[in-house]
Amino acid sequence: MEFLSERVYRPLAHGVVRLLLGTPVRPEHLVLLQGVLGALAALLLARGADPWAAGLLVFRAILDNADGQLARARGETSQLGRYLDTEVDLVTNLLLFLALGYRSQSPGLAVLGFFLLVLLLSADYAANSPKDLPKTRGAEPWASGLERFYRAFFGPQDAFFGRLFARGLSPWYRTWLANLGLSTQHTVLALWLLLGKPELYLLWVVLVFLLSLFGYLFLVWRTPSPPSPPSR
Repeated sequence: MEFLSERVYRPLAHGVVRLLLGTPVRPEHLVLLQGVLGALAALLLARGADPWAAGLLVFRAILDNADGQLARARGETSQLGRYLDTEVDLVTNLLLFLALGYRSQSPGLAVLGFFLLVLLLSADYAANSPKDLPKTRGAEPWASGLERFYRAFFGPQDAFFGRLFARGLSPWYRTWLANLGLSTQHTVLALWLLLGKPELYLLWVVLVFLLSLFGYLFLVWRTPSPPSPPSR
């Protein structure tokens, strides 16, 4: 369970869902709005308007928790929404890290941070989310293209972490990964923006990735190997 998502953003998102239930707004509209807000936040970050960028990131996090709630409340869960949500998040993160690289004059660190964050989010998905991806059908032609991109970009990561975590994970490590989810990441970035130090978010991502790696190595070290089969 991601603490900020469960305790802060989902209750706020519930209020948004109640407002939207009687409207024609669909969950996919909320996902696209998240993409627009993420792009605006990246632009404001690059221009130095840090408090506004922070506010947009927090509002985006609320909507990110609202789209799934709205889909479930209306029975409108779909393959399109599943893949669109993940890929809009990817584009948003890419734009934010490009802006961070521009602001910090450290493009190499920004590129590294982006890919480390992608790996952290993929590890969280492998550890804490359902493994069966929805298959698209002809009723959702846009979804098939999104699915192909997902399987090309995220598929190898999902397979890698699936094998890596095949022996199981301890509850504390699952909780650790869950609390590095996107709601937490954007909240931490918003806090650094309010402090006027957005470049420190890049170091935060590197730090939590290293802590996650060392935590996994510690877990492997503490977990006894399965006994070898008896020789014939």
